[in-house]
Amino acid sequence: MTVGNRFIRKHLRYAPLSIGICVTISSSLQPPLWNPPPPSVYKLNCDASIIKDKQLGGLGFLIRDHLGACKIVAVSNPIACDNVLIDKAMAIKEGLLEAISEGAYSLIVESDNMEVILFLKSCNSRPTLQVRSIINDFRHLQSLFDNCIFQFIPRAASFVADALARRALSLTSKMV
Repeated sequence: MTVGNRFIRKHLRYAPLSIGICVTISSSLQPPLWNPPPPSVYKLNCDASIIKDKQLGGLGFLIRDHLGACKIVAVSNPIACDNVLIDKAMAIKEGLLEAISEGAYSLIVESDNMEVILFLKSCNSRPTLQVRSIINDFRHLQSLFDNCIFQFIPRAASFVADALARRALSLTSKMV
């Protein structure tokens, strides 16, 4: 079992279905929060966490396959920033770079930041000056993928990436 799968199993309760997909078990009747990508496609979930008074941000992301198995789990040491938009965008960028290095060229990218996702989905959007260079980097990186889709997910559905980002705040170096 990989470190990523151990982390997920420690923080979530899973039950395997007959087709091998793991879903979160909830005491309520809610549907699973994480939906797997189609076969041969990977899903990147990323998030950032900020301590505003210390002006620190931590980044966390994971890449999973259609069975829910982690290809990579990473947390980045705290960065000097107190801007949520920049940190969320940086988490996506770090995740895209890792996906390329791991050969995951068919990717669904999920983030709970609607503003960044809207910038990425619209070629005609004019991102704010704060994130313009990062969004331009995304557009270049996107061209390196066979398929790269950006989509918004509710905050409740990104709790694993959020836990990773919070963990990153206590690190002194990047962990992959």
